[in-house]
Amino acid sequence: MKLKNILMNCLRLGKMVALIGCFALQASCEDNVDCVANAEWIYCNQSSSKITILLGRGNFSWEHTKIEIDSGCNYSFFEEGSSPFRNFDAWDYVPLYGLHGATIIVGEQSYWVNPDEGIADIKNYEVQRLNRTLFRFTYTFTDEILEQLKLQSE
Repeated sequence: MKLKNILMNCLRLGKMVALIGCFALQASCEDNVDCVANAEWIYCNQSSSKITILLGRGNFSWEHTKIEIDSGCNYSFFEEGSSPFRNFDAWDYVPLYGLHGATIIVGEQSYWVNPDEGIADIKNYEVQRLNRTLFRFTYTFTDEILEQLKLQSE
């Protein structure tokens, strides 16, 4: 009888240790799980010229690295991603041009945009948080912005 009580107590203790271990494992794993962080990118051309945007100096060839937008038109794409942070905001995102800069072509003239300027800087986008995991970023080209590019390149 005494042996049976000892075995039952060991079994109860084992269950408690296993249960505590499961909770500890679950709590530690939650911090390592990536959270969904999606973005919709919209480029509006409200200028009077057709615009071509190249990622970097035009030496990339995957999707969305060359964008052509007629005057009065928009170009948009959806980007699915993840974040290691549970609470992230718009400033945690990096535009497509944020690392490599961009070349903006207007007519026969091309203009270089550094990674921390204009279209390459997230601070220059209009931002809307659509839900907890989805942001909409809009960059609008105007004749004034194109004139600034022209002045900067002189």
